Amino acid sequence: MDERIELVRCAYQTFNEGDVDYSLFHPELCIVQTSSLVGTAGTFMGHEGLRRSAEQLREGFDELRFEPEEYTELEDGRLLVHCRFVGRGARSGIQLDADGWHIVSFRDGLLSRMEIYPSRRRALAAAAAQPS
Repeated sequence: MDERIELVRCAYQTFNEGDVDYSLFHPELCIVQTSSLVGTAGTFMGHEGLRRSAEQLREGFDELRFEPEEYTELEDGRLLVHCRFVGRGARSGIQLDADGWHIVSFRDGLLSRMEIYPSRRRALAAAAAQPS
C-alpha cells in the first residue's frame, strides 16, 4: 500500500477510535472545512487547530466516524479521498450518513493539509484551481 494512503488510513482509524495521533500531522497543518454540513466550517491551523476541529466534531456527534471508501492520486501528488461521514447528532439524535471528499497534501512525510468538500465536483474544482 502507498505510504501516503497508509498514513491517511491511520489518521482516520485513530480518529474513529476516539483519539488523534498528532505524530501523523505536520506541525504547520492546515485543515479547511468548506461546508458547515457538520457544523465546523472554517480553517484550523497546526496541532491546536486539529485538536479544536476534532473536539467540535465530537461535541456535535455521537458514534462519529469517517469511513474512507476510495483513494485517488491527483496529478500533483495529493490524494482525493472519498469518505462516508457517519454519526448521530448529539442533540437531535438524527443519524447522518453522508459523502465527503477530502483533498490531502503531504510535507516531510506527514499530513500537511486537509480540505473537506461536500461533493466530488467541488473538490476537483478546488484541486484544479489550487495546485499544491
